Amino acid sequence: MNKNQHLYEKIHASNELKGALSDTQYKKEKILNDVKLVLHKFDELNQLTCDSQNYDTLLELSNQNQIKTQIDNYEQEKRKFGMDFNVTIMEEKLDNIIKSIEKFENNHDSSEKEDSNIQSTDQLNEMTELFNTEIKIIENKIIEKNSLVDKLTKMRKECLLFSYTTLVETLKSKVINYSEFITSATKFSKEYLEYINNSTDSLNDDIDTLQTKYNLNQTKKHMVNNIADITNDSNNLIEREKEATQTINNLTKLFTIDFQNADANMLYNNKLQMTYFYSQLQKSIESIKQLYKKIRAFKLANIYLINEKYSDISKQFDNILQLQKNKLTENLNNLKEIEQYVSDKKRNFLHTVNENTNSNFNTLKEIYDNIISRENKAHDIENVNNKENENIMLYTDTITKLTEKIQDILNFVTTHENDNNTIKQHIQDIDENDASKIKEILKNTIQSF
Repeated sequence: MNKNQHLYEKIHASNELKGALSDTQYKKEKILNDVKLVLHKFDELNQLTCDSQNYDTLLELSNQNQIKTQIDNYEQEKRKFGMDFNVTIMEEKLDNIIKSIEKFENNHDSSEKEDSNIQSTDQLNEMTELFNTEIKIIENKIIEKNSLVDKLTKMRKECLLFSYTTLVETLKSKVINYSEFITSATKFSKEYLEYINNSTDSLNDDIDTLQTKYNLNQTKKHMVNNIADITNDSNNLIEREKEATQTINNLTKLFTIDFQNADANMLYNNKLQMTYFYSQLQKSIESIKQLYKKIRAFKLANIYLINEKYSDISKQFDNILQLQKNKLTENLNNLKEIEQYVSDKKRNFLHTVNENTNSNFNTLKEIYDNIISRENKAHDIENVNNKENENIMLYTDTITKLTEKIQDILNFVTTHENDNNTIKQHIQDIDENDASKIKEILKNTIQSF
């Protein structure tokens, strides 16, 4: 009877051991799968950065520092994940307990002691409790690490959201400035070409007119330099303006998304697009800058040459006016001589009449005829002088019109140099001395007439 009872208890204890062993194996696999799932979630998150963009040329230093702080905090939290969460160590601890149970089971099956069943139950309870304690520790760590993954996910989105909104606000301001620059550069470049062409046509018309009226043949017509190249540059600038405008439109679309409700990946991808479009915009802006500088240099160079033509005309007018002055001076001297001659002859005539009652008629007639001849000559000289005065008035009127044209060129240079503050904000290496020299030369030409 005792022998049968002992056998029954041994079989019962053996079944408990097998059941406990199976249960621990199951719990081990389940808990390790849960651990691997958390690790997988973290590995996926670990592949994603909070923000890896370089904002040195985009954002203010204070904003850069804020983003850096958020990135540092995010990375610091990530480093916490690996603390006390090594799946190999966990598995080893659980395996050691399971091996102890397996060893205990083998020893129990081979034992013939009658009290072994009672001891096995107590020892099994101890090992099972130890195993469950380890399982509980791992479960708590899984909860902790899941919470950390959730926290990191939230931190990453907050970091991305902050950098995204900061980038949007910064780029909005930059896009407004760039749009103003593009508009000004395109507008001014077009005006420069039109003005040079119109001024050249006007100058050449003046040269034709002066050659016809005053036989001023020394000044040759002005030919615009490098007009084919500069027209090509102007067309290229228009193309770059279109490209930049399209890029600005692409950026603006990204500004308008509901980023508060966007997920982190969408924020990240949109931010990459924004920085890409902005880099493309900068390339277009740089091309526009270089093309604008070439067209501006073309404008100043041709204004310089146009001014030289007007300066040549001024010198020729100086010669004309000097000739007129010499003629008038000569005529004035002749009039004085005639006036003195007539005065002398009149006195002589009166003296002859008064002193000689029997004066020879022919003598008196000769004196009288000489007086009339000289007076007629004086009248002719006065007519010539009147004609010359009319010519001088025409010259003066022509000079006034020419100086007004030069003044118009001076005003054009001054106005555009004063109005292009938007351009100066983007192109710092424009040599203001070039325009200043041109203005001084134009002023000197005006004064030379």
